[in-house]
Amino acid sequence: MVRKIIRSALISAPVELAYKVVADVMKYPEFLPGCDAVTVEQKTDDELDARMTVRASGLVHSFVTTNHCEATTITMALKEGPFKTLMGAWHFSAVGDIGCRVEVEIVYETDVAIAFFVGTVADSVANKVVDAFSARIEKAAAGQVY
Repeated sequence: MVRKIIRSALISAPVELAYKVVADVMKYPEFLPGCDAVTVEQKTDDELDARMTVRASGLVHSFVTTNHCEATTITMALKEGPFKTLMGAWHFSAVGDIGCRVEVEIVYETDVAIAFFVGTVADSVANKVVDAFSARIEKAAAGQVY
């Protein structure tokens, strides 16, 4: 079953700072709910393969994504993990001089047997992820991190 999640937030921070926070995968365990560990398996100037270990509803999963970084977009595609498919993108756009809009879009496919369970958890996790990134970006804008 294929599912699509789209979430966005308006944040009082410049695009460059919001992008920096999302691109810095090694710091995810510091603030991202359920993220136990991240390791970078391969890295070039504009792409990296990162393994993330996450805990949700008492289960622990590990997956690897290839993340491609461009000027105002970070895309990811599943390389290895418990999904049939997983791909997504973060988009960053300036909103006047008040800050930026951060949007994340994730498309994934699971086996039919676990689709309902994963779908329910994924919707809840998506909201928590956007909230966690928004809070982290706001802290970075206030000079509290980075």
